Amino acid sequence: MRKDRLKQLIEAEKTTAAFSRKHGFDPNYLSQMLTGARNIGEKTARKIEAATGKPAGWLDDAAEIGKLTEPESRLIELYRRAPYESRVAIEMVLRTILMAGAGLGKQEAQNEKPEFMGVERRRR
Repeated sequence: MRKDRLKQLIEAEKTTAAFSRKHGFDPNYLSQMLTGARNIGEKTARKIEAATGKPAGWLDDAAEIGKLTEPESRLIELYRRAPYESRVAIEMVLRTILMAGAGLGKQEAQNEKPEFMGVERRRR
């Protein structure tokens, strides 16, 4: 699946050389992946998707994009069962991590609404 999707991306750019120049990949490495001499690993797949503006998982199966994996579903379930105070703490940690990844500072992350994941304080 990944090889076929990579072919689609390269064909959109006309040549492997054009694709590699535009997106910063070694043309020999791309050719090896296309011929099957090299596998397209997880990290490489995500780099290709990021470089081409495709969502994570696109190289694997477009139909699966947006579906939760079993570990993701389990985390959401545990989050929903957690007491309000724990959910707020989890959100603060996640917000800080995600904002840092987006290049925003800790103070900006703390200024965001605490219910960004839909948490509402339960009435006691």
